[in-house]
Amino acid sequence: MWDEKIEEEGWQPLLVPIMLGGKQVYDFPEVRQIKTYTLQQLSCLDEKYKRLNNSVKYPVSISSKLQELTNRLYENFKVESR
Repeated sequence: MWDEKIEEEGWQPLLVPIMLGGKQVYDFPEVRQIKTYTLQQLSCLDEKYKRLNNSVKYPVSISSKLQELTNRLYENFKVESR
């Protein structure tokens, strides 16, 4: 979740706030910065994940906070759909 603080090594958020309270809080990088960052991140990725043939699935996990939200939503939907 975007506001979650994870204490796990190597963790990076997938979401960052762009707008909060109706105000832009994110400075968009220049295209060259995006390219540099992307190439740098790709270079950190093991080749086994980048292969087109015989690739390995990249391990992804769900935080406990997100899992709790998912469970709550599931339970609410299950009760309402009866």
